[in-house]
Amino acid sequence: FLPDDREDPKETTRYLSSFKVDSKFNENLSTEIKYSQTGDKNFLSDFGNGLYAISTKNLERNAQINYNTETWSAMARIQTYQSLSGESSGPYKRLPQVSFNYDERPEGHKFAYQFNSDFTHFSKSGSSVQGNRIDVMPTLRMPIREAHFHLIPSVSVSYTGYRLDNQTAGLDPNINRTAPIFSLDGGLYFDRSISVKKESITQTLEPRIFYLYVPEKNQSSIPIFDTGKHGFNFNSLFRENRFNGPDRLGDADQISLAIISRLNHDKSGREILKASLGGIYYRRDRKVQLPSSAVETENNSPLIADISSDLGNGWTGNAEIQSNSDINDVSKFLIQANFSDSNKNLTNLAYKYTPDNTHTDMSVIWEINNKTRVLGRWNYSISDSQNIETLAGLEYGHCCWRARTVLREQRINGKDELSVWLQFEISGLTNFGDNIDNLLGSSIRGYQKEND
Repeated sequence: FLPDDREDPKETTRYLSSFKVDSKFNENLSTEIKYSQTGDKNFLSDFGNGLYAISTKNLERNAQINYNTETWSAMARIQTYQSLSGESSGPYKRLPQVSFNYDERPEGHKFAYQFNSDFTHFSKSGSSVQGNRIDVMPTLRMPIREAHFHLIPSVSVSYTGYRLDNQTAGLDPNINRTAPIFSLDGGLYFDRSISVKKESITQTLEPRIFYLYVPEKNQSSIPIFDTGKHGFNFNSLFRENRFNGPDRLGDADQISLAIISRLNHDKSGREILKASLGGIYYRRDRKVQLPSSAVETENNSPLIADISSDLGNGWTGNAEIQSNSDINDVSKFLIQANFSDSNKNLTNLAYKYTPDNTHTDMSVIWEINNKTRVLGRWNYSISDSQNIETLAGLEYGHCCWRARTVLREQRINGKDELSVWLQFEISGLTNFGDNIDNLLGSSIRGYQKEND
């Protein structure tokens, strides 16, 4: 809160207020309330710390109630935003959103039943298209699982209906899209016992095939309210929709092939190593796309390989590589190692390559004694020969209170910006100063508050 900003000729009163309350009344019922408000659009860029504050364009307000059981769940919420760049450019408001989901396989039945539904009224000021969307998808599966194989045929019917205002001239404001989704997931399971350094190990070999068919539906008149496209990773091989929202249902006639191998320690059950390799063969072009995106005509997806390992003594490792149809054309390469122990000490080492950027990322949180921890991060762009983010900090305290300070340097809009963060916390009651927990949670993988 700044009563009179002397840098402002009008000496305007400036402020930012926010609160968040999460409540759980019993094992089924919970609520979430989140609210933020600022007096002017430049408050965060003038007084915030770092890239997040400068790049924040919308402040969320959300009131939500959830009810969950073993077989079904329901949610209702009202979600709005204060847009810092103009109401018409912010996200759509949900006024309201109500969803109901059901998933059960009754004991002794061959079939599993799933039903997902969502109703949302999308609102935005100005001339933007807005209105109601209802999305319903019942699913019937017949999972067959035996010791050495599984076979899961699945049939769904996806219905999405729109009743729109301010629809683009010449387009129908009342849109209904109905399409079947058929998938078949099959896999084999082989294993053998081996001995490594006199330890009994089980090695598995798990070939898997996944077929997906979704007919093409013309969706060019459907607006984009809250839908994007999933990033490509190993899980993409087995998704039924390449889009992450109901505004697009991807057409598909494709076969995914994958093979997985694991090394499991017989005595402890620990997974020592997991290696995966797979890709997608497309039987036709993917014509359904987001606006301004071209039809995808490739016959094959990138080939993706992933390997993860429990290296012991708190260390884990992971490597992922993606290559295009030309095996020498690497589109992504990531290798990382992570350490953690019971004292919440952390060490993270990572190297990531993409055609657009190559960078390294190293971070650490380490306990010096039972009252003091040091922390740091160095994120460096090899492609640009410059630091992306550097952190150095110290935490001191004991059971009842804690003080922390962090020195942070970031590359923002071509300039190195230096900031100092300070926080004092009374355990279980409150804290004063900068939100260092959010900073460390977003910057250092695996970070947890000391009393979590």
